[in-house]
Amino acid sequence: MNQDYRFEDLKNWLSDAIDKPIKAISPASMDASFRRYFRVFISDQNSYIAVDSPPKYEDSMKFVNIASLMEAMSIKVPKILATNFQEGFMLISDLGAETMLNAIHQEEAKAQELYAESIDILLKMQINGSKHVENLPVFSKELLIDEMHLFLDWFCLRHLRIHPEIIEDHYFGEIFEKLSEHALDQKQVFVHRDFHSRNILLSQQGDMGIIDFQDAVAGPITYDLVSLLKDCYISLTSSKIDYWVDFYFGRLADFELIDRDYEQFRMDFDLMGVQRHLKAIGIFSRLKYRDKKDTYVFDIPRTINYIYATAKQHPFLEPLHQFINKYVY
Repeated sequence: MNQDYRFEDLKNWLSDAIDKPIKAISPASMDASFRRYFRVFISDQNSYIAVDSPPKYEDSMKFVNIASLMEAMSIKVPKILATNFQEGFMLISDLGAETMLNAIHQEEAKAQELYAESIDILLKMQINGSKHVENLPVFSKELLIDEMHLFLDWFCLRHLRIHPEIIEDHYFGEIFEKLSEHALDQKQVFVHRDFHSRNILLSQQGDMGIIDFQDAVAGPITYDLVSLLKDCYISLTSSKIDYWVDFYFGRLADFELIDRDYEQFRMDFDLMGVQRHLKAIGIFSRLKYRDKKDTYVFDIPRTINYIYATAKQHPFLEPLHQFINKYVY
């Protein structure tokens, strides 16, 4: 077995960064990136999270900067306790091991309360984040389209082994262009960019904390809402999605954060979902073939269903609807 030199280096660094004896270190969570997380136990009741974030692939400084911005918004995020940017190591506070996803699976009756609280956090992020938007990278048209190309490169060409001519016959270029235009036509706000049930943590006291925010951008106002309500890892009923979209639109209107009517907002929400889910399916496929992380492909059927349901409602998405019908289902 190959020796894990980075883990050994991390342990050596932790022994200097923590001024108490370390009782145990164990893997804390799986991540869809090159980052690794370890729970560092000082006692049975006291733990930290150590982050191994290889500088070649990940920018730890972004995590620290966005954590600072979100703390300023009064949103609970991990506190930065120690950093080694040269090696790509961080020590952060432990917000708990329980995700919103696990909590709902264990007790479905809690779902209403948990979605209400997470939507309150999202609203706070979009209200308080307005003063920080200028400090964020812009979710550009180029980036939106590049993300959707992951669907073609890794799902269609690699996973399905679709011939390139078939892809050309289904007008993906025009579809990507229109989806990105719809996204950029929305109000641009502070966007977490991965705001879903696996990145919302619940402490033993019931506090809700947010993680995995390092890729935050200035982007479309519906982006985080669609991440939460059309989650790639858990399915809400269409009536529940309708309820929460309507509820959130009302809250945005109360704070004068929205510049369009409900029908337009709902269309923005659904089309934003298509963009995000195309990207997600591409990433899930890439994780399997490039990174040897096989479990994410099991979330592709749920994710493709979101796309299919929206595609059949919009004429410009008809080629996408036909493609899924013929080559995926």
